Amino acid sequence: MKNLLAECDLAPLLQGVVRHETEGDRVRLHRFTQRQIDAFSEREGWLIRCRCHAGSAIAMRTDTQRLHLKAQVYAGARQYLGIDVEVDGMVLGGLRRETQTEQLDDLLLDLTHLPRRPRQVRIWLPHSLPLGLTELLVDDDASVEPLPPAGCRLLTLGDSITQGMNAVSTFCTYPVQLARLLNAELLNQGVGGHVFAPHTLDPDLAFAPDIVTIAYGTNDWSSGITPAVLAEKVLGYLQRLRTIWPAAHLVLMSPIYRVAGEEQRACGTLRDVSRIIGQAAADVKGVTFIDGFSLLPHQPWYMPDGTHPNEAGFLHYALNIYRAIRG
Repeated sequence: MKNLLAECDLAPLLQGVVRHETEGDRVRLHRFTQRQIDAFSEREGWLIRCRCHAGSAIAMRTDTQRLHLKAQVYAGARQYLGIDVEVDGMVLGGLRRETQTEQLDDLLLDLTHLPRRPRQVRIWLPHSLPLGLTELLVDDDASVEPLPPAGCRLLTLGDSITQGMNAVSTFCTYPVQLARLLNAELLNQGVGGHVFAPHTLDPDLAFAPDIVTIAYGTNDWSSGITPAVLAEKVLGYLQRLRTIWPAAHLVLMSPIYRVAGEEQRACGTLRDVSRIIGQAAADVKGVTFIDGFSLLPHQPWYMPDGTHPNEAGFLHYALNIYRAIRG
């Protein structure tokens, strides 16, 4: 088998990635600019999570019948790891690890039982852990070419729910499912634990979105800030977004239902946070506001840990955002 990392230009095959670099025999993929990573470095948790591969994929049109991945696994946001291989719109391969391992050396896809023909293939990388890729092997005589561009570009901004916690793999998260519904190229810049922070937006980001979704507020609520400070943060964040991408459709979602959402904190309850965010959004032209409490059923079995949706919850989330955008 031949190693694509060594024998082809990797950049045209990368989706949800803004840059990649070589470290010794490993290739590291990044969904943030160096300026953004420097901004996230003020907290160790943010720095670890921004290096995970949420929404990142290696995508190609190829007639290979086998895909084999070798990689170094680094410390991440969770111990579990999920990789999915999507073939012509269906997940036909991948792997799961419930506990973190140091190395991957796995056959991700085996289609030797099917007729050989070109197919659209995406390898969805883990949203919970970063990898150092050492080999991506395809059949020796396989053809490989980039996929045609999607119909639009979607940038998703948010906290751990946008990053994808606690789905088993990136493919199951709401940003990926929303991008599929919109036929959009996705860049997921969700970071677990993050808040409305305008300085983490980079005007030099090499990605010009048509649609930007913004989903913060839960961690702001937990931080003890007052309603006035929250409103100021929301307004500053939206104004910076509008300055950087004046033509983009901004879609702002307030926090979703959670089991402990009726607790009183400095900003009030989570419903009060939603109201504050919605009022701040009204002061910025061209922002669609979605009440997060309308996006997910108010049932605990959709969020087993009380905060993060499971795979079924993420599907509700994606479908309801899609309906709001199209509506």
